[in-house]
Amino acid sequence: MKIIKYIIRAIKYFIFISVLLVIILAILTAFNVVDGNPEVMFRNGYDSVWQIALMFGCVSAFYPMFGYMKKEAHAGGSYHELQPCLIEFMKSRKYQLVEENDETLKFVSTSFFKRLNSVFEDQITVKKVFAGFEFEGLRRDVVRLALGFENRVSRNDDPSVDEQ
Repeated sequence: MKIIKYIIRAIKYFIFISVLLVIILAILTAFNVVDGNPEVMFRNGYDSVWQIALMFGCVSAFYPMFGYMKKEAHAGGSYHELQPCLIEFMKSRKYQLVEENDETLKFVSTSFFKRLNSVFEDQITVKKVFAGFEFEGLRRDVVRLALGFENRVSRNDDPSVDEQ
């Protein structure tokens, strides 16, 4: 992964987690569950703010390393034979094609809330490789999509295989 992309992802996740904490604390303060003063809200007062920020920084620094991956989906056939099947499969999984170069396709989710939840880092890049296609993106999406596409292609080849 390119270092600039990694740093941008880490910063995005740091901001996302921080904003989420501020929203939760604002709701708790609005319902008078906690006092709005950080000296009273946290055990260590204002020192807790930088400690929490440091903790969020550590989590954000390591998350892109473990949250993103590449996975191959085995599929026999040429790119031009499998491309329509891949695009139709991704549409059925609520992804839209945003870019196509050579034998590389880039998809993003059609759901705004899913995109927002993944800090707009939901892009799935699919490249043609010798054995089939290589999916790259968020780990939870890549595993689901790569295995689903493999299953779809094998089901098209063998009608006796059931879809999961």
